[in-house]
Amino acid sequence: MIDSSATPAEFKMNFLTLSFQEDLEGVFQEEYSQKSLRHVQVALILAIFFYGIFGILDAWIAPGEKYKLWFIRYGIFCPYVFSIFLFSFSKRFSKYMQCLVASMILIAGLGIIAMILIAPNPGNYSYYAGLILVFLYGYTFSKLRFIWATLAGWMIVIGYEIAAVGLSHTPIPVLINNNFFFLSGNIIGMFACYSIELYSRKEFMQTRLLEAARGKVDAANRELEKRVQQRTAQLVEANKELKKSEEKYRTILENIEEGYYEVDLAGNFTFFNDSIQKILGYGRDELMGMNNRQYTNRENAKTLYQAFNKVYTTGRPTKEFDWKIIRKDRSERYVEASVSLLKDSEGEPIGFRGIVRDITERKEAEEALRESKEKYRLLVDHAHDGIFIAQGDLIKFQNPKAHEILGCSAEELHETPFMDLVHPEDRVLLSKKPQTMHKGEEIPSAYSLRIINKSGEELWVQINAVDIKWEGKPATLNFVSDITFEKRLEAQLLQAQKMEAIGTLAGGIAHDFNNILSSVIGYTELAIEEVSKGGLLHNNLKEVLRAGRRARDLVKQILAFSRQSDHELRPLEISPIIKETLKLLRASLPSTLEIHQNIGPDLGTVMTDPTHVNQILMNLCTNAAHAMGENGGTLDVSLEKVDNGTDLGVRFTGLSPGPYLKLTVNDNGHGMAPEVKERIFDPYFTTKEKGEGTGLGLAMVHGIVKSHGGTITVYSEPEMGSTFHVYLPIIETEKDQDTGSEKTVPTGSERILFVDDEQPIVDIGKQMIEQLGYTVVIRTSSLEALELFRTKPHEFDLIITDMTMPNMTGEELANELMFIRPDIPIILCTGFSRRVTEKKAKAMGIQAFIMKPILKQE
Repeated sequence: MIDSSATPAEFKMNFLTLSFQEDLEGVFQEEYSQKSLRHVQVALILAIFFYGIFGILDAWIAPGEKYKLWFIRYGIFCPYVFSIFLFSFSKRFSKYMQCLVASMILIAGLGIIAMILIAPNPGNYSYYAGLILVFLYGYTFSKLRFIWATLAGWMIVIGYEIAAVGLSHTPIPVLINNNFFFLSGNIIGMFACYSIELYSRKEFMQTRLLEAARGKVDAANRELEKRVQQRTAQLVEANKELKKSEEKYRTILENIEEGYYEVDLAGNFTFFNDSIQKILGYGRDELMGMNNRQYTNRENAKTLYQAFNKVYTTGRPTKEFDWKIIRKDRSERYVEASVSLLKDSEGEPIGFRGIVRDITERKEAEEALRESKEKYRLLVDHAHDGIFIAQGDLIKFQNPKAHEILGCSAEELHETPFMDLVHPEDRVLLSKKPQTMHKGEEIPSAYSLRIINKSGEELWVQINAVDIKWEGKPATLNFVSDITFEKRLEAQLLQAQKMEAIGTLAGGIAHDFNNILSSVIGYTELAIEEVSKGGLLHNNLKEVLRAGRRARDLVKQILAFSRQSDHELRPLEISPIIKETLKLLRASLPSTLEIHQNIGPDLGTVMTDPTHVNQILMNLCTNAAHAMGENGGTLDVSLEKVDNGTDLGVRFTGLSPGPYLKLTVNDNGHGMAPEVKERIFDPYFTTKEKGEGTGLGLAMVHGIVKSHGGTITVYSEPEMGSTFHVYLPIIETEKDQDTGSEKTVPTGSERILFVDDEQPIVDIGKQMIEQLGYTVVIRTSSLEALELFRTKPHEFDLIITDMTMPNMTGEELANELMFIRPDIPIILCTGFSRRVTEKKAKAMGIQAFIMKPILKQE
């Protein structure tokens, strides 16, 4: 009987002897003997017949020795073979079959060898042909196994060689000729016998595998049938309960998770409960009257048709069957359904009804259970997160990602306590977990901490831990993710939020300060026109005006630094910007730090933006201050003009020939090691403590300098300080000739409506504009200005309005005015606004957008 649990691993075969493992080899030989019995019996009879009939040749070839030859044939071989034939009907024959048949072949061969010795020359030479027949018979027809047939064959060969050489003195040419055919026949027979047995054993293996598979299928079918019967019994019982009352029927239908449906004979919904809607994802109105072809594919629609048709023709309900539906959102779900015939009061079929259950999760679970250990291993080995099992203080299991994150081999992890990999400052977090558990408090399953891998690199990781049993003992299953990058982004976000807060504060200050400057600058310009030129008062007012303009530029720089203004590259002399930035820095740096500056005048212009210059200098100087620490030191900042190509000290690959501005920032701090210096421009690289830096400052400086077509170099040695050189290309521009003469301001006679909520500003605006010949009407309320314009829309040729005003903003006022009169020109003024930019103002139809304070010359 073949064991149905046999597996392919049992079919290991010795390809020399063609034998299986011990237990399986016995089964094969028993089966082989049973299948070969009839064939062997026939072979025995044929052996007697053919061996005996060749006695005729004995009488012809060796008539004088025929009785001796016949004695071998009829006195020895035939009786022996016949006795084997009789024994073949015994139950014990299968045990000795191979040995007996092999002995028959051996006796047949040795008998022919004896005949060669008995028969006279040269007739005895022809008896070797009988040996070839014995080989063919023994190797192919006798059902001998390869090992037995080979043993018998080579024993015959040895016997022949002894007889031919030592006893009969066969001539050499005859001996060579006979041996050629004789040995060839033996070897060919061995190959034939080997192939026959090999195919028999392969057939045996395939038969066992098929029967093993058939056994598993039968077991699965029995289990499935059992489940189907159990489910059918449950449905029959449920149907009995549903029939008790209509009210109970409705209540159950609306609360069960299974879907109940009724369709007409064409398959269109006529009734269903809420679960059907949930399963299919359609609303009640959408489902009513819907045909099954609309929520399934062609193949499953065919399955449904066959099931419904069988119920209709037989009148018997179907057992549960599985099929696939397509929900409204086009997702696919597996359902299990039963169908029974729905009849009217007269017993005539009017449709079908049944139960539908969403078994997608069960299908997925069954599919998951069928996954092999290899698939599980692939999942774990290729997981994005590190996975390890910790028991006690040691790691018992880990996947490759855990190796990568922790930086240790499997052997090292198994021998190293996990606590040793945790950052010393974070070990207290893990040490408190047992105490928290002992107190009965809830322990968070996810927590973040720092680890130090084998190479000494500090990493942030997030660990999600689950309590499990491992080899019968408590353990934790841990999922570890490298969140170092996220932590750096978090620090960057915090820095950005700080800058946003600074920007918000700067924007508010800029708005109010620009309004104040509007009064200071405006009244100063008016006063200058009322005094004699060249006098002391005129010169003093000029200085006040110059200071006001510097204050206006300072506000612009503050806005640029806080990133509240657009980066517009334009030709700039950066010397004043550097000086103003150093003034701002002086207030934020320790008093123990001295700043020396050497910034020459008229060094040339650079195509840049004030914000970029601020960012370069602020980052370089703050890094230098950090390097010098609280003990202070000297910070040297210089700006000079150099030429790439003529100055031998300034030649860099990739820089175009020409003049450059060289900004130098030098400190006498702790300096940098070579390995640190190589990485200082890498994003997120920092040597500062947590919370003191993001590692983005020098990377940003490097990016700005490169975008300007320049370069940055650094020289530093430990305890020798650091020197940064920034090279920015100088552009050729025509320098404005300040003749000291006032620019000509255009005049006119048009009527202008000037609107601002601050009285000093409208007063200044009225005076300045009226001095140019215009007629100015002022309003400090945007609502009053709108009402005035609504009553007299054509009396004004231009509107100048502030942006930030109570009740109605300048933007809203402009929209209302243009709605009343689309062609009215409008100038929008503001001290600062995040909502409206010059580009947005022009898109609204506003002719001009001006930042306060407004100069008369502008």
